[in-house]
Amino acid sequence: MEGNRYLLLGNGGHARVIRDLIGKLGGSVVYVFNDDTEYDPCFESGLPLIVAIGNNTFRKKVIEKVKHVMPVLVHPSAQLAADVLLGEGTIVFANAVIQAGAKIGRHCLVNANVVIDHEAEVGNFVNVYPNVYIGGAATISDLASIDPGTIISRMQKV
Repeated sequence: MEGNRYLLLGNGGHARVIRDLIGKLGGSVVYVFNDDTEYDPCFESGLPLIVAIGNNTFRKKVIEKVKHVMPVLVHPSAQLAADVLLGEGTIVFANAVIQAGAKIGRHCLVNANVVIDHEAEVGNFVNVYPNVYIGGAATISDLASIDPGTIISRMQKV
């Protein structure tokens, strides 16, 4: 990702964290759309777009209107097993740990200090807030928000 240039849709606190992450990856944000009403779906730049909206439902609604490449971003301090699968547009923040065989859906937010254990499955448009533990083989449904500090036992369905 070094040297990559991005468009950013969103300009709140979540967007500030993403801008910092992009900088740590050696990239830059070349344009910020303040909200989805400013974003023109026909905007053709060739640059990837990061949708920096924390609310799952609103993020999904915006992404369904957008026709852009939406890359995966992984913070340099995150630790991911070699066989982890990350869906399009998913962002993994500082100090997250994702263990062997875990699958993370599209457009998810895996926040700071999250641990997702082996073979856990996280659906699409999920926001896993900081300091969460998701046990091995647990399943998280689409659009779920997992509150900060939550512990989800292994094989549990949420």
